[in-house]
Amino acid sequence: MSWSRRRVLSGLAAAPWALAWAGPTGCAVGTEQRPPRTPRGVEVALPSIVHGSLAAGPGLYLVEDHGLPLVAVAVAVAAGHRHERPGEEGRASLATALLLEGMEGGDRVALLERYGELGTTPTASAGPSQVVVRCTVHRDDAPAALQLLLDNLRRPTSDSEAFERVRREQREAMRAVQGEPEVVAGLGLVLGSHGVDPPSATFAGGTAESIDAATLEQVHAWLPPRLRLDGLTFMMAGDVDQAQALRWIDAAIEGWPPAQGPRPVSPPPLEAIPEPARPRVVLVRWPEQPQAIMALGGPREPLGHAAEPAQALADALMAGMMQYELRSRQRISYGIQSRSWTTKVGAVEQLWAKLEPGEVGRAVQALWSYLERLEGEVVLRDEPVDEVRRAAMVGLMHDFHGAESSLGQLRGMVEHGLSGPAPVERFRRLQALRTDEVTAALRHVYRPDRVRLCVVGDDAVIERARAVLPDDGVVVRTPAQLLGLPEGTATPARAPGPAEVCVARALGPQIMIR
Repeated sequence: MSWSRRRVLSGLAAAPWALAWAGPTGCAVGTEQRPPRTPRGVEVALPSIVHGSLAAGPGLYLVEDHGLPLVAVAVAVAAGHRHERPGEEGRASLATALLLEGMEGGDRVALLERYGELGTTPTASAGPSQVVVRCTVHRDDAPAALQLLLDNLRRPTSDSEAFERVRREQREAMRAVQGEPEVVAGLGLVLGSHGVDPPSATFAGGTAESIDAATLEQVHAWLPPRLRLDGLTFMMAGDVDQAQALRWIDAAIEGWPPAQGPRPVSPPPLEAIPEPARPRVVLVRWPEQPQAIMALGGPREPLGHAAEPAQALADALMAGMMQYELRSRQRISYGIQSRSWTTKVGAVEQLWAKLEPGEVGRAVQALWSYLERLEGEVVLRDEPVDEVRRAAMVGLMHDFHGAESSLGQLRGMVEHGLSGPAPVERFRRLQALRTDEVTAALRHVYRPDRVRLCVVGDDAVIERARAVLPDDGVVVRTPAQLLGLPEGTATPARAPGPAEVCVARALGPQIMIR
């Protein structure tokens, strides 16, 4: 059995993860049923990734997988929301949404019919640095699908009704996010970690003000100056070899017009609160919220950084130890969940738990005390570190299982500007990590002066949290303030189902639940 990251975290929660480290007394604590171990004999093999640039300028990422006659194809444009200037927030997402509303001279139905003739449907998303359109087809239809994806990028609809529809959906997505307390808690962590206020400005969705201010002409003009051959990246995974991929791309870009004018200049970094003045604790006041959310996390190194594998293992271990502390010892939480945020300004890890409102003070106090104990002599034991490391290695292999999964991994590599050997290098780093290195990463990312805490709840919850927290570095916000919405915007009790589709469409790949 291969264990995904989510399975790892849920499995860790069932084990006695207080035994993962010997605290100040070095005592052993109770036993619970352990998850099945990842077999030591599991052989992890990652596919070779072709990565390079064509003579005409585009980049290519390719994974061969001849198990099925399918090919997942995608085109990425360097036009993600990091390229947005102040006041332009959300334009990359609006332009991306328009790609699925039809092509020039046609509507959404006509667009879907064209893709349907190839037995597929398109998807499009905007990330921090890239806008990506993709589909999966039979290998015989892959050349035509690649040409259609490029036509889709070059000739999106300019229909005003379609634009108003996607803008309305963007606003609905913001309201839906406002109804998700765990997402609002993540925004609080982003505020504390990177100091951008409102933190919603770091995401693809933009702010209410920037969305309302955008015009069809502005959004329609977002992609054309960036559709340069040297700004395109082609990704393919499945039943295709390098020679075929190159032929398909050459045919698709034949007659591509030369670039007109200079490449658009990237904007300066977002204005942020200076690091020493950033809040350590963000309390989000949510009247009549029936449950409380307590979230813990902070900034993380991006994929490809040498320290990222050790931090990932430290987060997995911390999730298990938090679960043991809050569920098994304190009996005040049912479980810990994990979410990773990738924003314009950097990555943030979020661990969170749902709590009964009356237990918030005890939970915050227990967690804060636990973090202070980690500052002392922390000795992680080899066995749990080995299990988490092996599970991460098997999970990395699982991420490249199948054409669509492999294409998703290639998309992440393009987003982070990684080379072809990057997954193998990450695997080798995981394999070589020692227990003391994971211990150092755990102490570093969960230092009390580095970690960030967010509590979401009603007035009574906020007061219980304040009573047990330090006085310094604590700020109080509302969901509307974190989302950049007008103050006084009503907070729904729970986002309706259809709006959750808008959430995924608006936030895109920068929010990933593991």
